[in-house]
Amino acid sequence: MRYFEEYCEIHLESAVAPFQWVFSSDELIQIKFGVSLARYPIHGYILLEIQNAQGEQSSQCVAAQEVGITESCFKLFTVTLSAGSNGTGYCYRLGYDDRHGARHTSQLTRRLMVCDEALQSMSQVESVFLDVVDGHALYGPKPTVAISSGPQDWANRLFYSLIIDRFAQDTVENRHRLGFVPYDLNSPHTSHGGTLQGIREKLPYLKALGI
Repeated sequence: MRYFEEYCEIHLESAVAPFQWVFSSDELIQIKFGVSLARYPIHGYILLEIQNAQGEQSSQCVAAQEVGITESCFKLFTVTLSAGSNGTGYCYRLGYDDRHGARHTSQLTRRLMVCDEALQSMSQVESVFLDVVDGHALYGPKPTVAISSGPQDWANRLFYSLIIDRFAQDTVENRHRLGFVPYDLNSPHTSHGGTLQGIREKLPYLKALGI
C-alpha cells in the first residue's frame, strides 16, 4: 500500500495502475484505491481526463465499485477501464463522496498511456550472446546495426551529451500536445518541445562538430 492524503493506493500489484502505467489497446486498465473510514466515504470515483492520438480531449467522472475494507480501516474501491485506441493518454485523480454528500478529490494526478509498440516487461526483449567482457559472457538485445569495435584509447574520443527536450525542436508548430508535460519555454520545470525529429534535423550540425 501507498498512503497519501486520506487515500491508500495499491501500487505494487502487477497489471494494476499505477504500478503498470503503459498498457496495450487490448488490455483492461484496473485502478485500486482506498479511502480512510475516518472520512466516512460512501462512494468512490475517479476524475478522468482522456487525450486520444489525434489530440482530442475529454473528461468524465467514473464511478468505482466497493470491494471491501482493509485491516488498516480503509474502504477499498476498484475501477476498470478499457484501454482505448493506441496512442491514448489518461490522467486521473482519486475521489469519494462522504456521508454528508460532500465530494472530495485528491490533488495528486496519475498518468497512463496506451501504446501497442511498448514492451510490457524485460522478458519480452529477445536476448542473444554479444561478446565476452572481462571474462564474462555479455547478453543483450540483438543489434539492429553492425557493432564496431571499441577504441583502445577512450581519452582521445569526443563525447557529446544532450537532453532531447532541450536540444532542438522540429518543424511542428503546435507543441502543446507532444506529451503529458505542459509546454512552456518560460519555465525550467516544463517541456521545451525538443524531439527526436529535431535531433535528426540537426545531424549536419553535429557532424560539423565531429560527433
